[in-house]
Amino acid sequence: MKTFNPYINFSGRCQEALAFYEVALNGKTVMRQTYGQAPQAIAGVNPTHIMHAEFKAEGIYFMATDGMENHAPPTLNNITLNINFSNPDEQQAVFLSLSENGTVTMDLSETFWGARFGTVTDQFGIQWMLNHQIEK
Repeated sequence: MKTFNPYINFSGRCQEALAFYEVALNGKTVMRQTYGQAPQAIAGVNPTHIMHAEFKAEGIYFMATDGMENHAPPTLNNITLNINFSNPDEQQAVFLSLSENGTVTMDLSETFWGARFGTVTDQFGIQWMLNHQIEK
């Protein structure tokens, strides 16, 4: 079986982003390795920046990096991360946390497809969709 795992480049703000998501998503950074911990020096990178990290929360897993200064990621943001909730109170709490210093693009509200749904772009420019299917 294959798995699909987002790998997010935070362009020098990875440590800050991981700390934010630990609170916002009630998760934990389970692995973190800096460029300085690599077996040999890597030219053109800050040795304190994160080369690779892994984040886990209930039902959520992603990998993260600060990236390399000389290989900046494109600014096109055409990816949105979606979380499906079974608990509307948890959905509300996560929505409020992700909204902190971010931009709400659609408030949580009931939709025509039978869900409570909302969208937010967090303070790191990551787009999120939060969905809670309403039981009939």
